[in-house]
Amino acid sequence: MTGETGSGKSTQIAQYLANDYQKIVVTQPRRIGAVSLANRVAEEMGVCLGREVGYAVRFTNKTSKYTRLKFVTDGILLREILNNKELRNYDVIILDEAHERSLCTDILFAILRKITKYRSHFKLLITSATLNSMKFSDFFFKCPVFNIPGRTFPVEIFYSKRDYNFYIDKAIHTVLFIHKKESPLEHVLIFLTGQKEIEDACEIFGKCYDKMLIDGEKLSDVVILSAYSNLPPQHLIQIFSPTPPGCRKVIFCTNLCETSLTIDDICHVVDPGFVKQLRFNDKNGIDALLIVNVSQAAAEQRAGRAGRTKSGKCYRLFREHTFNTEMDQETEPEIKRINMCATVLFLKNIKFNNILSFSFLDRPSDYQLVRALTKLRLIGALTCDGDLTSIGKKIIKFPLEPIWGKFLLTCQKYGCISEGLTITAMTSVENIYTNSNEDEEENLEHSYFSKYGDLLTSLNIWEEFSDSSNFIEFCSRKKLNPRIMKQVKLIREQLQDVVKHELPIVKIANNKVDAVRKSIARTFYFNSVQKRFKQNEQDARYRAIDSKIKENLFIHNRSCMYKTEHQWLVFTRITYTNRPFIHGITSVNFDWIKDLLPLINRIDINRLTKGSLNRLQKDLYLRKKKKKIEMYRILVENTQENNVYKKYPCKNKERSKKNMSKLAKSVTNQVSLKDVNSARERYLVRMKILQESK
Repeated sequence: MTGETGSGKSTQIAQYLANDYQKIVVTQPRRIGAVSLANRVAEEMGVCLGREVGYAVRFTNKTSKYTRLKFVTDGILLREILNNKELRNYDVIILDEAHERSLCTDILFAILRKITKYRSHFKLLITSATLNSMKFSDFFFKCPVFNIPGRTFPVEIFYSKRDYNFYIDKAIHTVLFIHKKESPLEHVLIFLTGQKEIEDACEIFGKCYDKMLIDGEKLSDVVILSAYSNLPPQHLIQIFSPTPPGCRKVIFCTNLCETSLTIDDICHVVDPGFVKQLRFNDKNGIDALLIVNVSQAAAEQRAGRAGRTKSGKCYRLFREHTFNTEMDQETEPEIKRINMCATVLFLKNIKFNNILSFSFLDRPSDYQLVRALTKLRLIGALTCDGDLTSIGKKIIKFPLEPIWGKFLLTCQKYGCISEGLTITAMTSVENIYTNSNEDEEENLEHSYFSKYGDLLTSLNIWEEFSDSSNFIEFCSRKKLNPRIMKQVKLIREQLQDVVKHELPIVKIANNKVDAVRKSIARTFYFNSVQKRFKQNEQDARYRAIDSKIKENLFIHNRSCMYKTEHQWLVFTRITYTNRPFIHGITSVNFDWIKDLLPLINRIDINRLTKGSLNRLQKDLYLRKKKKKIEMYRILVENTQENNVYKKYPCKNKERSKKNMSKLAKSVTNQVSLKDVNSARERYLVRMKILQESK
């Protein structure tokens, strides 16, 4: 079901279906989308949030046994499948915002497709604003397609005459132009790529606005607001609040406001045409957070925000030629550009053993899947035959990336599970510091620094935080974000509950620091690096033990291990900005990991994939071979039909025969020896060409 922005597909359809069905669940790709929709629907239905209408997101569950209409993130619904593989407790499932193609949504497509085969009364509804509906219909057994007209108004599109590298400045100038020329009752929405850009833009716009007032320009009042996923809910809700009379609302936002949130009275949209995307390179294991062009579908979705209540305008800070030639028609599915380890482990756990033959709507590359299987084998989650191990079954119980689940299991083995819970929780959140001066923030970080690495530094921060009597005052003094630290506490408590149920109590280690370091080393051993010396070089280079990582790696100057003398380190992740930096660094003893390192190059990929990889490669080879032979056949037929002597004009017959032999030889040389079954067949083909030419 496709419906334009404002058609009510996210809020109304579920309410209609609640009249005829007992239990309905609606998925959203983002937490804020699930929470805001649950609040909105509960208010419209006149019920208490948490009873008839509720929501469940990661580490927060506001539902009860009376809940009939439940809004969840797609990841939460996936985890429910672990305990209820057929989802028998739901009559209707609505997958909303399907066009965003998040990883969890794509996995749900494949699993729910299978469920529809053997649950005759089960209803599945896929809704989106912009969607290739026929592609989805074909995937779901030619299911019906409906289109709901929205109550959108015409939107006038303006393109710039050139593309802008410094698009933030141009966006601010465009907003100031709108503010001077347009009615103050018409609010403005500006799309930027991330939190840092938004905060800088808000500050610059405020200064420009104040300067214009000082210069004597008569301008109406403005309220400058921001919207991004890490913003506290009490601040985010301000974007929905009405403004004083004659005051304009200027909202700087990420693609969060593209679909997940809808703000009334937006009449002007400023779109630089960029979005921030995380891309994982399976060949070298590097995560790159890149700013890329939005798709045409996303650009249209952004423009539609200006036409909710009356006709609006969209100012695109790029050329029309850029829109038509350089932007993809649809956003690339997340499943094709991220780490697949958690997904593969999840599918193994619900008995989809042949991962390479799984029915994906948009199939990730074989290399992507094989890399994930290899990583799972290295952490002990899979056997050498690709089956789930007892360790893998324990890892899946944790709502974490598999590697962090394995880390907790290792910490439990070495008697430092409490410290492991803290480190895992601290790495599960964004930046714990408030937006302070960088020099001041760096000095504060130095007070916590551990000589053993970044993960031990985060442990020091938590221990001092948990010992404080007044955490608000402590966070203010240490420039920590109290909301993020409360989130760390909540995550830690949730993980502790899982540990109590799943892991036995063991003796606590005497030397906790060494126990933690050894746990990190034994978990992330395949991410070990050795220092390389080079004269006249300011930053030390590191060489990865994994031969697939060819690049030299560097330590960021904000890390406590910058300028370290340790020879052996392990890291948790790599990011690439202007060069590859390693993060989550810990110093280790080589003796802790030397027995594990040979495992990196001893994995039988064909055995791990149960022979699927060989079969797929063979099928691919046969298809290529068949295609080459078909091309060869067409080439031979075209040669026979054409007058060969026109290509090789010559009065001498003997000379013509030589030219013909040359042509036949050139034709056959275009095909490799494997493309024709035997030398006899190649000989007969050449003779046939020569005979017919005579």
